[in-house]
Order: sequence, then structure tokens, then C-alpha cells
Amino acid sequence: MECAGDSGGRKWGQSPIDIDERNLIKIKFPALIMSGHWNNDGEAKMRNIGTTVRVTLEGNRSPATIQGGPLATDTYELSEVVFRWGPSNCKGAEHTLNGTWFTMEAQAIHFNKRYETIERCWRENDGLAICSYFLQAYQIPTWDEHPSFSKITDDLYKITQYNSYAKIPANCLSWMRQACQTPGYYSYLGSLTTFPHYECATWIVFPEPVRISENQADLFRMLLIKPTFVSTSSTGLPKWRQSPIDLCRTFTWTKKLPPLYMTNYWSDMGTVKMTNTGRTEISDRSLPFLRGGPLSKDEFQFMNVQFRWGAENSCGAEHSISGIWYSMEAQVMHWNTRYGSIDKCYDKPDGIAVLSYFMQVVGCPGIPDNPSLAEITNNLSKIKTIGSQTNISPYCLLWMLEGCKGHGYYTYKGSLTTPPYQECVIWIISPIVNKISVRQIDAFRSLYDGKMTNILKNNRSQQRLHRRMIYHITDDAVA
Repeated sequence: MECAGDSGGRKWGQSPIDIDERNLIKIKFPALIMSGHWNNDGEAKMRNIGTTVRVTLEGNRSPATIQGGPLATDTYELSEVVFRWGPSNCKGAEHTLNGTWFTMEAQAIHFNKRYETIERCWRENDGLAICSYFLQAYQIPTWDEHPSFSKITDDLYKITQYNSYAKIPANCLSWMRQACQTPGYYSYLGSLTTFPHYECATWIVFPEPVRISENQADLFRMLLIKPTFVSTSSTGLPKWRQSPIDLCRTFTWTKKLPPLYMTNYWSDMGTVKMTNTGRTEISDRSLPFLRGGPLSKDEFQFMNVQFRWGAENSCGAEHSISGIWYSMEAQVMHWNTRYGSIDKCYDKPDGIAVLSYFMQVVGCPGIPDNPSLAEITNNLSKIKTIGSQTNISPYCLLWMLEGCKGHGYYTYKGSLTTPPYQECVIWIISPIVNKISVRQIDAFRSLYDGKMTNILKNNRSQQRLHRRMIYHITDDAVA
């Protein structure tokens, strides 16, 4: 077999995958025997290697091994355990089960002792055996921390910096026993999920997720990645405050600010144009403006409204709140009039202010349309092709009123979510969710891009927080 990563190698067996029960073949194997993984002898070390957390078992202890099951007569020895996670609790594991995502994935990597060293195993199709465990954080703030998994998470603060390490309890992998006790597992031939993606792995995936707390998952996201050169946008601004992000409760501070004033958004004056720019924009010549709140004494003038959506109703908005995703996100863009023109705002840290509103598909296809969005969605058929536009009623922003009914909003400093991602934005995000029907969101997905292909998604993936502060403004925030 030619391994992935070879010159001309055939990447036919790549990982990760969705494990779809419709494509499964049931096979009876000999018992899968794991030995030494959760012994209390010797010691264990945990290291921040810049891309993940690596746990190794060391000292005076018997090697942890696995044999049986799909591994024939070979014995595989544990090399390390690594973790995979994402920016939110609903989507961080690499594998999925029947399309279901999990918060994190722990991968125990074993090498075939027949080949003596792990380096020699990379070129063999049976070189590695990887036991995979799903970790799921539940959306309950008081959910107790997993006591066995705490033997890892309690010391993560010691390895915040790249290449730092800490000693942890020798039985730090005892939480793996829970997943191993469930009858049955999935197995397939695949690859490493890191470069150069050698196709040398027998994957053993346990279906029962280990329940961890939201705080335990957040502790992994606090780690600093390997330092590299600082990439910059075309304006020369370092990309340290990129958007979108998950508005995670762990990194959110409560703050009081003056009221946020919104003026002239629902006037019947002026002309409103809606354009298919690949992300659907609404521009309004009646010039609403925004001031107060986190905007200090500056006045921000309306530019346009842009809509973001995804291919699925469960995950289309760009921002999320503590790992909870929404179907769409409407972003009301404004520019700081202190700088004289829109063009001069893109290289200023407070040049742009964005009011953001979540929209969620609720219920089945028969649920009625949201009437306050109808002026937009009923006219989308007139702008099917890229660059086309149509005039719509000045009352097209009435849906914003729903988001103004709540007490409080989130704010943080970030970037535009379209190239070149200038870091010039003060984000103001309402937690109140607007309802939208299946028919209405499908009207957005029916628009065409420049290749006459339906725009099924136009959202940007979430970015790292990089120690930024997220504030939850709790006073009566909109006047």
C-alpha cells in the first residue's frame, strides 16, 4: 500500500469520517483487551504541543497495550493520547455518528510492536491502532465536572503556554473505562488526522460519549497555540481580534453602560435597495444612526444589512452563544462619522459598528412565515442572480424591533467576517432570537452566486478569542 504523504500516494483511506449506520457491516471479533491504561503506577505528563494537548504515560509502570478485536494477533503499545476540540460545544470532535457531532474527541494512539518504533509504523497499513472517545459537554450550566476527567482539566492552567508541561495523576486516563464498558464499537481502516495524513491506522471508535462539564471543555480553549508569524490584513492590522466567535459564558463579564440609541431605522422615508452580492445586502438612503452604549460619544451611520446563513437550519449564524447555534444572522453595518467617510474607517479599531441579530427556524415546514421579514423574503426571487437588485419598502427592518425587546446585549471588539477581515469592528449582538420559517430561509439559499450555483452557505468559521473580553451589558440597553 502507498501511504498518504508519499509522492504520488493515493489518499483513498482518509480520516476522520461520519460513521453512518446505513453503511455498516456487523462483524464478530475476539474480545478487545486493553491493559495498563488506567493503572496507578508510574507517572503521567501532559504537554501543550501548540496544536493540542498530549498525554503520555511514563516512569516505572507496565506499558499500556491493546490487542484482539480487529487487530488480529498483533499487540499495540500506547504512544500518546491527544485531544481534538472546536470553538463551540456542539461541534469539536473529528468523527461523527450518523451526522451527530460531539464537543471533543480524545484519541489514544498505539503503535504496532511488531515494527518496533512508531516511526516505522507510519508506512504500514496496520502500523497504528487509534482508540477514539467522544466527550460531550451538556448545555446545563450546573452540570457537574467529570471527576476522573478532572485529573486532566484541573492542571490545564499549568500548560497555557506553548511547549509547557505538567505532571498529572498516573491514572489520569481512568475516564476511558466508562466508554469501554459499553457493548460494541466501530472500526475502520483510515489515516492520521494530522499532516502528512499517513493511511496507517486501524480506528476503534467507542459510541458512548463521556459526559464532561462546559467548564472542562472551555479550559482546553484557553490554551495558547504555537507562536508563528503574525499574519496581517491588507491594512497592516495584525489578525489578533478576528470574528466571528462563540460568546462563551466563561469569558463574559457583566458591565453597565449608557443606553444604546437607535434612530430612524423604521422611518417610511427614503429608498431601500436589496442586492444579491453573494451575501444579500440591504442599503437604505434614509440614514439611520446608532450611538451610546459601547460606542462612547461617537455617532455611527447606517451602511447596509448583510445576511449570513448555512446549508443546515441548525448551524448557519456566524456567532453562537455558549455553544448554541442559530439558523441565520443578520448584521446591520454602520460607519463612524468621526472619520469623515466609510473608506477611512477600515483601518481604525472603532471604525465600524455591527448590530447583529440571530434568526432561528422553529418547527416543521408548515410553520407560518415571520410577517416582519416578509418584505425581504418575498422579494428575494427578484434578485436571484449575482449583482441584481430591487427596491423594497422602507419598513423592511421591522424585524429588528424584536431583538430590541430584551434587556441586555453582548459586545466585543472584532473584525469584519469577509475578506480582508479588517479588525475595525465593535460588535453589538442581541441574544433575542427572531423566528423564521423554513420557506423564508430556503428563499435565501435559492439565490445564485457568480457561477449560477445556489448559495447554500456564506458564513465564516469561528475564530480564536485570543484573550479578548466579551461584555454582557445588563442595563435597559436600547432606548
